[in-house]
Amino acid sequence: KREKAKGLYALYLHYMYLLGNLPESRPVSRETYVMMREDSKRLKMYSDESKLLAAHRIVTAEDLAGYVASITNKYEELARRRAGLRNKLRHMTDSEAMRPIKDQIAALSDDMAKLRKEKKLCDDVASRCEIVEYIADTIEKEHTPQTQDRTHSPRGRNDAR
Repeated sequence: KREKAKGLYALYLHYMYLLGNLPESRPVSRETYVMMREDSKRLKMYSDESKLLAAHRIVTAEDLAGYVASITNKYEELARRRAGLRNKLRHMTDSEAMRPIKDQIAALSDDMAKLRKEKKLCDDVASRCEIVEYIADTIEKEHTPQTQDRTHSPRGRNDAR
């Protein structure tokens, strides 16, 4: 008997079932695991991006650009503060007095890492933004009904005279 699939692999099988592309047997090749890992990374990235957009109520490309600008300003300010603390640390020799400054530098570095990650997510969203708009417009054009008939068009009346 096989063990029941759990976690991400179970989710993968569920989506494959919904798509009608369920494999007949368990994947055994390394390529399959690599593809699953890549899909898992992409899923996590999309999830993080959607959480970021929802948390900061980013709806339009202008909202996204404004948020990126604010992240950049915060990052630069943290970098200046960290550089000042590092300069201060260079002139110190007492290890007891250095500990709080090193802790502040570590906290600033953690905050900067979070901002870098958010900026990367925003850049990924921005790079796909135009593609998504194009696809949405294409789908919208395909599904809108034609409102004018040839018999009711002004040109059709002129041709009939």
